[in-house]
Amino acid sequence: MKALLVLANLVVASLLSVVIALQVLSEREAEIEDAYVSLSRTTAALAEHTQQTITALDLALQTIVTEITPYGTEDPAALEEIHTFLRNRQSGSTSAYSFYIINAQGRLAATARTLDHNHSDISTNPEYVGQLTAVEDKLFIGLPRMGVPSGAAEGRWIINLSRRIENTDGSFAGVAGTNMSVAYLDEVYDDLLLGAGSTVALLNLEGRVLMKSPFAVSALGTQMAETAPFLTRMAQLDSEAISEPYRDLSQPGLLAAYRFVRNGELVVYADWEEAQVLAAWRARSWFKAWLGGLAFVLFASVSLGSFLYLQRRESWQREQTRRLRLLAESSAALLSTENLDDLLDKCAALVRSLTGAKKSSIVLGEKVGSGNKEDASVLIVPVRGKDERRLGYVSLKKDGEESFGDDDQFEVQQLTNVTGLLVENMQVVAAREEALLQANSAKDEIEKIFSSISDAVFSLDTEWRFVYLNDEAERILEKPESELLGNSIWDVYPEAVGGVFEIEYRRARNEGSPLSFEQYFDPLNSWLSVRVFPHHGGITVYFQDTTEQKETESRLRQAQKMDAIGQLTGGIAHDFNNLLTVMLGNADLVEEYLVDAPESIRMQASVIRKAGERAAELTHRLLAFARRQPLDPRRTNVNALISDVEEMMGRTLGENFEIELVRGAGLWKAIVDPHELENAILNLAINARDAMADGGKLTIETGNASVDEDYAAFHQMLAGQYVVIAVSDTGTGMSKDVIAKAFDPFFTTKAEGKGSGLGLSMVFGFASQSGGHVKIYSELGHGTTIKIYLPRAVDNVETEYEREASVEPIKRGNERILLLEDDDLVLDHASRSLKSLGYLVTECSNGEAALKHLSDGKRFDLLLTDVVLAGGISGKQVAIKAADLAPDIKILFMSGYTENAIVHHGRLDRGVVLLNKPFRLVDLARKVRQVLDA
Repeated sequence: MKALLVLANLVVASLLSVVIALQVLSEREAEIEDAYVSLSRTTAALAEHTQQTITALDLALQTIVTEITPYGTEDPAALEEIHTFLRNRQSGSTSAYSFYIINAQGRLAATARTLDHNHSDISTNPEYVGQLTAVEDKLFIGLPRMGVPSGAAEGRWIINLSRRIENTDGSFAGVAGTNMSVAYLDEVYDDLLLGAGSTVALLNLEGRVLMKSPFAVSALGTQMAETAPFLTRMAQLDSEAISEPYRDLSQPGLLAAYRFVRNGELVVYADWEEAQVLAAWRARSWFKAWLGGLAFVLFASVSLGSFLYLQRRESWQREQTRRLRLLAESSAALLSTENLDDLLDKCAALVRSLTGAKKSSIVLGEKVGSGNKEDASVLIVPVRGKDERRLGYVSLKKDGEESFGDDDQFEVQQLTNVTGLLVENMQVVAAREEALLQANSAKDEIEKIFSSISDAVFSLDTEWRFVYLNDEAERILEKPESELLGNSIWDVYPEAVGGVFEIEYRRARNEGSPLSFEQYFDPLNSWLSVRVFPHHGGITVYFQDTTEQKETESRLRQAQKMDAIGQLTGGIAHDFNNLLTVMLGNADLVEEYLVDAPESIRMQASVIRKAGERAAELTHRLLAFARRQPLDPRRTNVNALISDVEEMMGRTLGENFEIELVRGAGLWKAIVDPHELENAILNLAINARDAMADGGKLTIETGNASVDEDYAAFHQMLAGQYVVIAVSDTGTGMSKDVIAKAFDPFFTTKAEGKGSGLGLSMVFGFASQSGGHVKIYSELGHGTTIKIYLPRAVDNVETEYEREASVEPIKRGNERILLLEDDDLVLDHASRSLKSLGYLVTECSNGEAALKHLSDGKRFDLLLTDVVLAGGISGKQVAIKAADLAPDIKILFMSGYTENAIVHHGRLDRGVVLLNKPFRLVDLARKVRQVLDA
């Protein structure tokens, strides 16, 4: 056995050494092969780049030759055009410094930089000599040289490329050439170097170096024929051969590859020093050799140790076998005992049987007595458990002169050791069962308590792992107990790492004191109110989902703000619109009177009128935002309405903007005030225009939508069917912060004086008052989409909206009108306006005076009354009594702000006709005629 073990260790060590050696050799070959693949790829990339560069320049030269041939190279006037042509050609080239022309006498005729009137003599230049003696028309590629002084390539290395120019009769007319930049090639060649010890080069078929990287001036133009035997090999290959990796036998430590360029005219060449290629391999090989040696020493040491260990073990096993044989039956008898008292009784009987003692006893829990050391007939042996802990002792007594020997001491100790372990196990099992019973009882009690708690509860241990959670915690965390228990909270919710939750949990544990906080948690899209209680086993967290409470508070604040703004707006709208009515009416009259006045005077009157109109529009927008404007909803074909305002939007946006209408098929009709909807769409179009400073595309789409209970409750609208209008632009878009404030009154992102900040506010108020909703979808840099939800028309109660065909001229009349207005300025203005239209007007400043006229039996065709009146009697009350006193009288209300008299739920009462203040003469005339002619 020992010999086999040693032999096995030696065989394993030898096999390991052989495997390492073979692996090292295999890796060396793999490194060499990888180097050849890299070299081949490098030459392919170099050949592709060189081919493209030279071909591009050659095409440019051929184009120059084609353009020059009709002119020749001697005509001065033609040379001016040639110079311009060369300059244009040069402007598009990044790989050459200049294009130039040499005439038939070898003098420089023109370049891309300048027209050489001195005709410098360059007849000795290789490109000229080569093309002069050429027997066929082909590209001549010269050797590298330094650019001449004062030239485009002065102080730079260049390679001249040239093409022959012939007269129309085929005779030699000169040379078209270019200076290709060696530095341009060097940038690419240098990037393709494979590392230390590698070289790339461009050669002609004579073996001369045109370009070499790493760049070396001394190498340019030199002959590589003696140092590159592959050139000899090239001559043996046909012109279609692409590349051939090879070992340079003249330089055994060099790996190389090459590739032909332009059908064999040039060769790109790359090599790599084998020493550099194998540098990393050598380092790995030395490391593996060191590991192999270490492994061999280790196996040898293990073999020797194993041999010595086996020797000692055989001797010890023989002795132990003898002793264990004696104890085996006794130990087996003890192990089969399940009761502690039976175990102690059986152990006492066994030690008497083993030692021949007449008396024996086992005592647990008491210290071992020392006994009488001179009395050899008494033996006291401790009973030990795990870790040598004393559990009690065994006391033995023999009769007469008999004594206990070392074997007795050893055998009893072995037996008591087994007994001690069994006693300890029985005690542990009993304690564990008792603890488990208590723990289960406590757990049941805790679970009953936690289950009765309305809060969500979970506990984390000291490693931040879930150890408990109740049903409410599972519901809020949206994960079952099976996915959480035993897992770290930071693994389950990585989004919480580094955030408020981790900071507060760790602070509670570090400080050892409870704390509470409220925070929004992105993964659950919820606000959580959290209380944290640290304890020795970790922390326990109580939390509640307060999202709905937060949203309710937010909606309450918004409603309060809307109500406050509505009260403020309504408080000023009535009086302000009365003033504007007078201002605009008188401005119209002044403009009529000043028809023949100087332009500057008429402009001043026009400015007054425009200022009044802007003030009226501002008041209108405030009322719309506050949802206090009186709406006149009708069954409206939204597709037809959008088509009607398309032309107006085109004029508003301008020529730089494209408008696309996408009308949904089968679109329902909506219940909406069509005129206010037009205003809302135009407001959105203007906002889109301002977001597309350089022009863009505005898309208006319509469609049907059904809103469920959850969506409706969240957005404070009724569930049901809606007509949706989506207005999209390709502008700058909005950030989340801007979207959150977009509907706030007077909020604007425009420069000061460029916007009131009420456009979107008005749209939002109008949609809400109409029983719908507005939603913004936007992303910075990707434009914005605003959707308006309008209730679907489900019956035929509302009147059908029809577009007015055209604006009719102002009509006059001679009917009798009872005018009721408590504002003296408005009363005077309205009376004069009506009289100017031919009507007979009776003026009243309060409701009692108006009713007295009616009670006296005076006949009136129309009652024109303000809705809100001072004196306790409203315009609505006067209208009701007037209908009783004069059933044929027509009623027309006018108001700058109506609360609840003729407007309910944001809509005019059925059959009510309203003239909104401020109004102008044309508005008054048409509305009066509309009511009288109805």
